Amino acid sequence: AGFSALNLAAYANGATGLRLPPRLEQPPATAEIQTAGGSAAVGDFHITIDQVAVDRPAKRYWAHIRADNAAGTDAEWWPAPGLFIGQRGTVADYAESTRLPALVPAHSSLGGWVVWDPLPTAFDTAAQQSIIFDGIATDGYRHTEPVAVPVLAGGG
Repeated sequence: AGFSALNLAAYANGATGLRLPPRLEQPPATAEIQTAGGSAAVGDFHITIDQVAVDRPAKRYWAHIRADNAAGTDAEWWPAPGLFIGQRGTVADYAESTRLPALVPAHSSLGGWVVWDPLPTAFDTAAQQSIIFDGIATDGYRHTEPVAVPVLAGGG
């Protein structure tokens, strides 16, 4: 009974559980950041990858993504894309990435870091990489299609 009363008192004072570690939302200072090149589009919705980062101690891969919606209508996307290195793929860790919204309003841009965890073993930044967004909906859902963005690390 005493323990239950202590739990109730703690809960009433805002202690609702264990504290979670803060989300990174960007690569740590120890990550190897490189300029990258890569872009693709669906109509007037453009996705660009301008930087990538490898955090080898934490076994994480990061990409800085920019979405530009030049259309007169909103676009929807799922900002947790897949990363493919050669034939191997993994899905982004949305919880650790920059919180990008699913709706990109007309005539607007947004951007942030997306992270994949863990890195595939024997990861090579020179290997062919693609970031695939499963579904981008534009023009009031009249057009829905996946978009593959080839990533050229080193500014290619």
